[in-house]
Amino acid sequence: MFMKVKPVRILIVCLAAMELLSGCSSVRQSRKTDSELIPAKPTFVFVHGAFQNAASTWGAVSASLEKKGFNHLAVDLPARDCAASELQTTNLDSYVNAVQKVVEAQSGSVILVGHSFGGITVSQVAEKVSATSKDKIIASVYLAAYLPQNGESLRTLTKEDKESLLGQKGTLSVSEDKRCVSIADSQKAHLFATGMSGDEQTKVVASVLSEPTVPMGGAVQLTATNFGEVPKYYIHTKRDVVLSYNFQKVMAAKYKIAESFEIDSGHGPYASHVQEVVSILGQIAQQDIGVALK
Repeated sequence: MFMKVKPVRILIVCLAAMELLSGCSSVRQSRKTDSELIPAKPTFVFVHGAFQNAASTWGAVSASLEKKGFNHLAVDLPARDCAASELQTTNLDSYVNAVQKVVEAQSGSVILVGHSFGGITVSQVAEKVSATSKDKIIASVYLAAYLPQNGESLRTLTKEDKESLLGQKGTLSVSEDKRCVSIADSQKAHLFATGMSGDEQTKVVASVLSEPTVPMGGAVQLTATNFGEVPKYYIHTKRDVVLSYNFQKVMAAKYKIAESFEIDSGHGPYASHVQEVVSILGQIAQQDIGVALK
């Protein structure tokens, strides 16, 4: 038995069906692709410490991060090995400006990573960049690095580290004009290659350069509203004789550290514990933006 349906009822049903289909189409069009839903990976910007350059400090770490899909840049600070062409005009501002330029050139967010003296440079860069772009730097990472308070410099902080071997008699040699300082050859392995041997130790020792003295006296100008708002992570090195483990703890305790990590290494975990450093950096990136290493 067939029921006779009036034309008006057919029209209403058809219109309802069309509206439903239109809504489904709208949903399909608004649904984002997987790539749109995944947060963009930040760029790691690496800053080396004193007596080093970008390649010798960050080469192995950068290569590993690249394999895992991360963007990375390592900045060579001015007057490496006390280059005569730059030595007379180089100060802490020169270091900061070199890094700031790289950070601001990135289209997306940045994670700053500083080693040793690089921690002071990173801190001042975070202050300056955050003053105009609050979301640019999503984290600053201190790898066996100096973490200063407002007004402090490398020179003032090294005087406080009573366990450091860096200032021992016979370790440093200063040029006649007082603008350049070098590490004694006999001390390079002990200071920078703790726990290393063979080719690894030879490579690290060969990478140790002379360093301009003027930037070491540059005092940072930090504020709670800029630098203070940048999330901070500290990677402690337990067998460090350059920047002692205990003094690393003292500096970190003065700030609210998002998370601390420890590596059983000397001052050069970027060479001796590459995969451990990379793993920690991956954890930090995942916490800040929800992106995991491959």
